[in-house]
Amino acid sequence: MYIIKDDFSLKDELIRKSVHIMLSLVIVFYYIYGKGAVLGLLFVALTVSLSIEYLRIKKGFYLTNTFRDSEKNKLAAHIYSIIGTIIAIYLYSMPIASAAILMAAFGDASAAIVGKAYGKNLMPKTKSKTFEGVITEFVVNLFIGIIIVQNIYIALIMSFTATFVETYLTGINDNVSIPVISGLFGEIAINAIV
Repeated sequence: MYIIKDDFSLKDELIRKSVHIMLSLVIVFYYIYGKGAVLGLLFVALTVSLSIEYLRIKKGFYLTNTFRDSEKNKLAAHIYSIIGTIIAIYLYSMPIASAAILMAAFGDASAAIVGKAYGKNLMPKTKSKTFEGVITEFVVNLFIGIIIVQNIYIALIMSFTATFVETYLTGINDNVSIPVISGLFGEIAINAIV
């Protein structure tokens, strides 16, 4: 029997976030094989993942113990990560989609890990987000944006958007909202600036 919990240790959080980070390998595939091939791969991954989720939710079949209480009878975060990745790749240019997906993977993961390990100061109007985690996420997102998009202004816009969405937007799973919303703002910015 696996335990489903919301209070993860740092080790549990690292395992959980490693799944999100592995999804960022899709970016390598995207650059090598292009949009059509990566979208096909992602739809296969989504189909397989949804089948496994069905077994987990309806039949109690668990492959891992890294599910939150809120995921006990609902789709787990990796499903939303795949969906967010599909939407970003479908809608946005390659550099914007890539940056948005990597911000969702690495920015979110760094915020959770640093916040869990070193966070002491809660952000206003949040229940669990720490200043230390939020600052780390912004810096990681900015680094990703500068490297991928190669424009400081677009990187700042996307980084701020991704960090704000992760910190304050509730009601929409952040694995969808971060790549979709930061990608949207990035695409608007790239069209306005370039």
